[in-house]
Amino acid sequence: MFHLSRLSHPVHSSPHVREVLTPSRMESPEPYQESGVPHADANVHTTSHQTLRVLYCTGNFGKFSEASHVFDEWNASGSFMRVEYSQVDADPVEIQGDCEAVGVAKVSAATRLLIQGYGTERQAHHDVMMECSDAGVQCDVVTEDVSLHLRSLNGFPGPYCKPMLAAIGDDGLWQLVSRYEDKFARVQCTLAAVSVQRNADNFSFDDNCIAIHTGVLDGTIGPPKGNVKHGATSWNSVFTPDGHDLTFGETPFETQAKFSHRRLAIMRYLESTQTHMIHELDHAA
Repeated sequence: MFHLSRLSHPVHSSPHVREVLTPSRMESPEPYQESGVPHADANVHTTSHQTLRVLYCTGNFGKFSEASHVFDEWNASGSFMRVEYSQVDADPVEIQGDCEAVGVAKVSAATRLLIQGYGTERQAHHDVMMECSDAGVQCDVVTEDVSLHLRSLNGFPGPYCKPMLAAIGDDGLWQLVSRYEDKFARVQCTLAAVSVQRNADNFSFDDNCIAIHTGVLDGTIGPPKGNVKHGATSWNSVFTPDGHDLTFGETPFETQAKFSHRRLAIMRYLESTQTHMIHELDHAA
Protein backbone atom coordinates (compact mmCIF):
# COMPACT_ATOMS: atom_id res chain seq x y z
CA MET A 1 0.00 0.00 0.00
CA PHE A 2 1.29 3.45 -0.86
CA HIS A 3 1.14 5.84 2.09
CA LEU A 4 0.64 9.36 0.78
CA SER A 5 1.36 12.28 3.09
CA ARG A 6 -0.63 15.43 2.40
CA LEU A 7 0.24 18.52 4.34
CA SER A 8 -2.11 20.90 6.05
CA HIS A 9 -1.92 24.67 5.60
CA PRO A 10 -0.20 26.03 8.71
CA VAL A 11 0.07 29.70 9.56
CA HIS A 12 3.60 31.11 9.59
CA SER A 13 3.66 31.42 13.37
CA SER A 14 2.87 27.76 13.91
CA PRO A 15 5.07 24.67 13.50
CA HIS A 16 4.40 22.60 10.40
CA VAL A 17 1.65 20.03 10.85
CA ARG A 18 1.10 16.93 8.77
CA GLU A 19 -2.18 15.27 7.88
CA VAL A 20 -1.54 11.67 6.83
CA LEU A 21 -3.66 9.85 4.27
CA THR A 22 -3.28 6.14 3.66
CA PRO A 23 -5.36 5.34 0.56
CA SER A 24 -5.24 1.86 -0.91
CA ARG A 25 -5.44 3.22 -4.47
CA MET A 26 -3.94 6.69 -4.08
CA GLU A 27 -7.37 8.27 -3.86
CA SER A 28 -7.77 11.77 -5.22
CA PRO A 29 -6.94 14.54 -2.74
CA GLU A 30 -9.68 16.85 -1.65
CA PRO A 31 -10.28 19.42 -4.41
CA TYR A 32 -8.65 22.78 -3.93
CA GLN A 33 -10.74 25.83 -4.76
CA GLU A 34 -8.94 29.14 -5.01
CA SER A 35 -10.74 31.50 -2.70
CA GLY A 36 -9.87 34.67 -4.55
CA VAL A 37 -8.96 37.67 -2.44
CA PRO A 38 -9.57 36.94 1.26
CA HIS A 39 -11.41 39.79 2.97
CA ALA A 40 -11.00 41.16 6.44
CA ASP A 41 -13.89 41.52 8.82
CA ALA A 42 -14.32 45.23 9.58
CA ASN A 43 -13.63 48.05 7.07
CA VAL A 44 -10.03 46.96 6.96
CA HIS A 45 -7.24 48.67 5.05
CA THR A 46 -9.11 48.99 1.77
CA THR A 47 -6.85 51.72 0.42
CA SER A 48 -3.44 50.38 1.46
CA HIS A 49 -1.42 47.31 0.63
CA GLN A 50 0.92 45.11 2.59
CA THR A 51 4.05 43.85 0.88
CA LEU A 52 5.44 40.33 0.94
CA ARG A 53 8.97 39.90 -0.35
CA VAL A 54 9.80 36.42 -1.59
CA LEU A 55 13.26 35.04 -2.24
CA TYR A 56 12.45 32.07 -4.51
CA CYS A 57 15.39 29.72 -4.15
CA THR A 58 16.00 27.72 -7.31
CA GLY A 59 18.60 27.57 -10.00
CA ASN A 60 15.98 26.19 -12.40
CA PHE A 61 14.86 28.85 -14.88
CA GLY A 62 11.78 26.88 -15.95
CA LYS A 63 10.46 26.51 -12.40
CA PHE A 64 11.00 30.20 -11.65
CA SER A 65 9.42 31.21 -14.97
CA GLU A 66 6.24 29.28 -14.17
CA ALA A 67 6.18 30.61 -10.59
CA SER A 68 6.57 34.17 -11.93
CA HIS A 69 3.35 33.84 -13.91
CA VAL A 70 1.49 32.86 -10.73
CA PHE A 71 2.93 35.77 -8.73
CA ASP A 72 2.16 38.23 -11.54
CA GLU A 73 -1.42 37.01 -11.79
CA TRP A 74 -1.80 37.38 -8.02
CA ASN A 75 -0.57 40.99 -8.15
CA ALA A 76 -2.83 41.79 -11.11
CA SER A 77 -5.88 40.58 -9.15
CA GLY A 78 -5.73 43.61 -6.85
CA SER A 79 -5.09 41.57 -3.72
CA PHE A 80 -4.47 43.32 -0.42
CA MET A 81 -1.04 41.72 -0.25
CA ARG A 82 1.43 42.66 -2.98
CA VAL A 83 4.26 40.25 -3.79
CA GLU A 84 7.77 41.37 -4.69
CA TYR A 85 9.75 38.33 -5.76
CA SER A 86 13.21 37.48 -7.02
CA GLN A 87 15.11 34.36 -7.96
CA VAL A 88 18.05 33.37 -5.76
CA ASP A 89 20.34 30.50 -6.64
CA ALA A 90 20.64 29.06 -3.15
CA ASP A 91 19.70 25.46 -3.91
CA PRO A 92 21.19 23.23 -1.17
CA VAL A 93 21.86 19.50 -1.33
CA GLU A 94 18.64 17.65 -0.50
CA ILE A 95 18.36 15.15 2.31
CA GLN A 96 16.71 11.75 2.05
CA GLY A 97 13.23 11.48 3.53
CA ASP A 98 9.58 12.00 2.73
CA CYS A 99 8.30 15.07 0.91
CA GLU A 100 7.70 17.08 4.09
CA ALA A 101 11.10 16.28 5.61
CA VAL A 102 12.85 17.22 2.36
CA GLY A 103 10.91 20.51 2.18
CA VAL A 104 11.65 21.53 5.76
CA ALA A 105 15.35 20.69 5.52
CA LYS A 106 15.69 22.38 2.13
CA VAL A 107 14.27 25.78 3.14
CA SER A 108 16.22 25.72 6.41
CA ALA A 109 19.48 25.01 4.57
CA ALA A 110 18.77 27.60 1.86
CA THR A 111 18.04 30.28 4.47
CA ARG A 112 21.28 29.54 6.28
CA LEU A 113 23.17 29.79 3.00
CA LEU A 114 21.65 33.21 2.35
CA ILE A 115 22.27 34.46 5.87
CA GLN A 116 25.85 33.20 6.12
CA GLY A 117 26.77 33.68 2.47
CA TYR A 118 29.18 31.44 0.64
CA GLY A 119 31.86 31.59 -2.03
CA THR A 120 31.86 34.41 -4.55
CA GLU A 121 28.17 35.04 -3.87
CA ARG A 122 28.66 35.93 -0.19
CA GLN A 123 28.37 39.71 -0.63
CA ALA A 124 25.57 39.38 -3.18
CA HIS A 125 23.54 37.22 -0.80
CA HIS A 126 24.13 39.67 2.05
CA ASP A 127 22.92 42.52 -0.16
CA VAL A 128 19.82 40.56 -1.14
CA MET A 129 18.99 39.86 2.49
CA MET A 130 19.51 43.51 3.45
CA GLU A 131 17.22 44.70 0.66
CA CYS A 132 14.56 42.09 1.31
CA SER A 133 14.27 42.62 5.04
CA ASP A 134 13.36 46.30 5.28
CA ALA A 135 11.58 47.26 8.47
CA GLY A 136 7.88 46.51 8.38
CA VAL A 137 8.06 44.23 5.33
CA GLN A 138 7.75 40.47 5.64
CA CYS A 139 10.63 38.69 3.93
CA ASP A 140 10.20 34.97 3.21
CA VAL A 141 12.71 32.49 1.88
CA VAL A 142 10.83 29.96 -0.27
CA THR A 143 11.96 26.62 -1.69
CA GLU A 144 10.10 23.99 -3.62
CA ASP A 145 10.55 20.28 -4.19
CA VAL A 146 8.66 18.32 -6.84
CA SER A 147 7.94 14.62 -6.48
CA LEU A 148 6.55 12.04 -8.90
CA HIS A 149 4.54 9.14 -7.49
CA LEU A 150 3.82 6.15 -9.75
CA ARG A 151 1.03 3.91 -8.51
CA SER A 152 2.40 0.94 -10.46
CA LEU A 153 5.63 1.25 -8.45
CA ASN A 154 3.92 1.77 -5.08
CA GLY A 155 4.64 5.51 -5.06
CA PHE A 156 8.24 5.36 -6.27
CA PRO A 157 10.29 7.45 -7.10
CA GLY A 158 8.53 10.15 -5.02
CA PRO A 159 10.99 12.92 -4.05
CA TYR A 160 13.80 10.96 -5.74
CA CYS A 161 12.53 11.52 -9.28
CA LYS A 162 15.46 13.80 -10.20
CA PRO A 163 18.25 11.19 -9.83
CA MET A 164 16.01 8.59 -11.46
CA LEU A 165 15.43 10.82 -14.48
CA ALA A 166 19.12 11.72 -14.62
CA ALA A 167 19.85 8.00 -14.95
CA ILE A 168 17.16 6.85 -17.39
CA GLY A 169 15.62 10.02 -18.89
CA ASP A 170 12.00 10.64 -19.77
CA ASP A 171 11.98 7.94 -22.44
CA GLY A 172 13.40 5.45 -19.95
CA LEU A 173 10.65 6.42 -17.49
CA TRP A 174 8.03 5.68 -20.14
CA GLN A 175 9.68 2.37 -21.04
CA LEU A 176 9.54 1.39 -17.38
CA VAL A 177 5.89 2.36 -16.82
CA SER A 178 4.76 0.92 -20.19
CA ARG A 179 5.36 -2.56 -18.79
CA TYR A 180 2.49 -2.06 -16.36
CA GLU A 181 -1.21 -1.82 -17.06
CA ASP A 182 -1.56 0.98 -14.50
CA LYS A 183 -0.17 4.25 -15.94
CA PHE A 184 -1.46 6.49 -13.12
CA ALA A 185 0.92 9.16 -11.79
CA ARG A 186 0.64 11.86 -9.16
CA VAL A 187 2.92 14.90 -9.14
CA GLN A 188 3.31 17.02 -6.03
CA CYS A 189 4.93 20.38 -5.39
CA THR A 190 6.01 20.82 -1.77
CA LEU A 191 6.54 24.52 -1.09
CA ALA A 192 8.37 25.48 2.09
CA ALA A 193 8.55 29.05 3.42
CA VAL A 194 10.11 30.72 6.44
CA SER A 195 10.21 34.38 7.46
CA VAL A 196 13.54 36.06 8.13
CA GLN A 197 13.94 38.63 10.91
CA ARG A 198 16.57 41.37 10.78
CA ASN A 199 18.29 43.11 13.66
CA ALA A 200 20.74 45.72 12.30
CA ASP A 201 23.00 43.67 10.00
CA ASN A 202 22.11 40.33 11.59
CA PHE A 203 19.45 37.91 10.37
CA SER A 204 17.63 35.07 12.04
CA PHE A 205 14.76 32.65 11.47
CA ASP A 206 12.87 30.04 13.47
CA ASP A 207 13.03 26.40 12.33
CA ASN A 208 9.77 25.81 14.21
CA CYS A 209 7.93 28.34 12.05
CA ILE A 210 8.48 26.75 8.65
CA ALA A 211 5.23 26.61 6.71
CA ILE A 212 4.58 23.80 4.24
CA HIS A 213 2.05 24.06 1.40
CA THR A 214 1.45 21.40 -1.23
CA GLY A 215 -0.14 21.19 -4.64
CA VAL A 216 -1.10 17.86 -6.16
CA LEU A 217 -1.96 16.97 -9.76
CA ASP A 218 -3.02 13.55 -11.03
CA GLY A 219 -2.51 12.20 -14.53
CA THR A 220 -1.01 9.42 -16.61
CA ILE A 221 2.39 8.46 -18.03
CA GLY A 222 2.65 7.98 -21.80
CA PRO A 223 5.12 8.16 -24.70
CA PRO A 224 7.31 11.29 -24.74
CA LYS A 225 5.78 14.31 -26.50
CA GLY A 226 7.00 17.91 -26.55
CA ASN A 227 10.13 19.75 -25.49
CA VAL A 228 8.95 22.11 -22.73
CA LYS A 229 11.06 21.10 -19.76
CA HIS A 230 11.80 22.35 -16.26
CA GLY A 231 15.53 21.79 -16.53
CA ALA A 232 17.70 19.08 -18.07
CA THR A 233 15.98 16.27 -16.13
CA SER A 234 12.22 16.42 -16.59
CA TRP A 235 9.18 14.16 -16.73
CA ASN A 236 7.15 16.85 -18.56
CA SER A 237 7.12 15.06 -21.91
CA VAL A 238 5.59 11.85 -20.51
CA PHE A 239 3.02 13.29 -18.05
CA THR A 240 -0.50 14.19 -19.20
CA PRO A 241 -2.62 15.74 -16.41
CA ASP A 242 -6.18 14.53 -15.98
CA GLY A 243 -8.66 16.56 -18.02
CA HIS A 244 -6.04 17.66 -20.56
CA ASP A 245 -5.01 16.32 -23.96
CA LEU A 246 -1.44 17.63 -24.02
CA THR A 247 1.56 16.54 -21.98
CA PHE A 248 3.39 19.12 -19.89
CA GLY A 249 6.09 18.85 -22.54
CA GLU A 250 3.60 20.29 -25.04
CA THR A 251 2.29 22.97 -22.67
CA PRO A 252 4.01 26.39 -22.28
CA PHE A 253 4.97 27.48 -18.77
CA GLU A 254 2.41 30.30 -18.87
CA THR A 255 -0.38 27.79 -19.53
CA GLN A 256 0.91 25.34 -16.93
CA ALA A 257 0.84 28.17 -14.40
CA LYS A 258 -2.96 28.29 -14.69
CA PHE A 259 -3.56 24.82 -13.24
CA SER A 260 -0.30 23.09 -12.26
CA HIS A 261 0.72 21.49 -8.98
CA ARG A 262 3.17 24.38 -8.57
CA ARG A 263 0.36 26.93 -8.96
CA LEU A 264 -1.75 25.16 -6.33
CA ALA A 265 1.11 25.17 -3.83
CA ILE A 266 2.00 28.83 -4.46
CA MET A 267 -1.63 29.96 -4.23
CA ARG A 268 -2.08 28.14 -0.93
CA TYR A 269 1.04 29.85 0.36
CA LEU A 270 -0.06 33.32 -0.79
CA GLU A 271 -3.63 32.98 0.48
CA SER A 272 -2.46 31.66 3.85
CA THR A 273 0.13 34.42 4.21
CA GLN A 274 -2.34 37.16 3.23
CA THR A 275 -4.94 35.87 5.68
CA HIS A 276 -2.32 35.84 8.43
CA MET A 277 -1.32 39.44 7.58
CA ILE A 278 -4.92 40.61 7.75
CA HIS A 279 -5.49 38.90 11.09
CA GLU A 280 -2.33 40.47 12.49
CA LEU A 281 -3.43 43.95 11.37
CA ASP A 282 -6.91 43.43 12.78
CA HIS A 283 -5.44 42.32 16.08
CA ALA A 284 -3.10 45.33 16.19
CA ALA A 285 -6.01 47.67 15.47
